[in-house]
Amino acid sequence: MNNVLVVSYTFPPHGGVSVFRTVKFLKYLPEYGWTPSVLTASRDAQFEPVAHEFRDDVRGVTEIRPVQPLGGTLTTRVQRRLLSDSSPSFNLLALRWILPVVQAGIRVIDTHDIDIVYYTAPPFPQLLAAPLLKRMTGLPYIVDLRDPWSIHPYTSGGVTDVFRTALADIFEPTVLRNAARVCCVTEPMTRRYVAAYPELEDTFETITNGFDPDEFDTDEDETRESRERIDGPVTIAYAGKFSSYRDPEPFVTALRALLDDGQDVRFVHFGRPENRLVNLVTELDLESIVRFAGYVDRDELVAELSQTDLGLVVSGGDETELTTKVFDYIGCNLPILAVGQQTGALVDVVSAFENGYICANRADAIQETIRQILDQQPPTLGDDRTRATFSRKRLTRTLATVLETAAATGVDEYQ
Repeated sequence: MNNVLVVSYTFPPHGGVSVFRTVKFLKYLPEYGWTPSVLTASRDAQFEPVAHEFRDDVRGVTEIRPVQPLGGTLTTRVQRRLLSDSSPSFNLLALRWILPVVQAGIRVIDTHDIDIVYYTAPPFPQLLAAPLLKRMTGLPYIVDLRDPWSIHPYTSGGVTDVFRTALADIFEPTVLRNAARVCCVTEPMTRRYVAAYPELEDTFETITNGFDPDEFDTDEDETRESRERIDGPVTIAYAGKFSSYRDPEPFVTALRALLDDGQDVRFVHFGRPENRLVNLVTELDLESIVRFAGYVDRDELVAELSQTDLGLVVSGGDETELTTKVFDYIGCNLPILAVGQQTGALVDVVSAFENGYICANRADAIQETIRQILDQQPPTLGDDRTRATFSRKRLTRTLATVLETAAATGVDEYQ
């Protein structure tokens, strides 16, 4: 067995969707010859809410070591109050975490005879620890970018964003040039990074997100029986945030038009209700057909999605974007309607399925596409072979290969 140190600021029971990718890798890595240990932020420094323990998924982890950011609990509480609106992807707490991670990393590396270090981000500031720890130990590392860092497409232009961009421009080149491998979650994201760092082309890998077959009570190697249509209205589901860069107004407007035409449709939103969406529903008098389910735990979300008829994705329009909810829909074998992109990672994935639908984020286009779906009444997303390619277990096998290749480089020089 080989040993890998995983550095993840956020970790269960905190984190929501931000920890799914890492936790599922941890679940399956031992099957491919890797024993993981974990460094994570102390619970009082976690910025995400308590979500799910994932106890079964981390049984193969040798040690989970919480690391307190510099300044202690009091400083953390003050910073939380001052920066309550700070983006989690930036998270200044992670800056205070760098030196403690290096110190704790050295101890864990010695204790567990670590072969390679794996960093996952965001938050991005923690990545500054990677070249420092490499310089002190000589161990290679890989970086797993769940979102773009310097090339992030969605910014508000505020002070925090300006600071985050400046930090990325200064430190990203050092972090990436010293990495043995850099994993991106979509092909467009990988292509964009290769264009930015052509000299590192062989360093970049694409490992998409996916779904865990165990979570969805299905076998990745068998064709799932067709879902029976539920009597009554057709229910469209949306899981997660719209945020400032995903516009829900065209969809809500289309929903109003469909209702006026006598279509029996319903809409359910899973996640914390956002004022913009709630106000649109109120303005268009749709309260009778819209349900705000609020935040639900993982098991309840899967159960609820399995009882709906169509999964909605609204894109911000950037070709690198591929939100995690897509894979929840794939896991549930749920037909998908993706609006807002005509090319890019989202289109590539959704259009690969028989019952994956793409349209522009305009009310007329959405209305027409939903009419088409209502006429066809597709029971499943279809194409189980394509679904199987997004199995977390298969994706972890790819990561294990990347780890083996990177670890085989041995001790290399700091650049």
